[in-house]
Amino acid sequence: MAACGRCGRPLKTPESVRDGYGPICKRKQEEAEAEFLRIQVTIDEELEYQKKVKR
Repeated sequence: MAACGRCGRPLKTPESVRDGYGPICKRKQEEAEAEFLRIQVTIDEELEYQKKVKR
């Protein structure tokens, strides 16, 4: 039996097995991934910042 990739509980539906997460953990994982992507700094942003602070 497949287990949830987030909490380790058994997955019961074919959709959950396909996704690797139960429905609640899937939502939490998607929220966590969206937050991770939101706070990432791109190399272009870093280079622009370095130009601004360079003296």
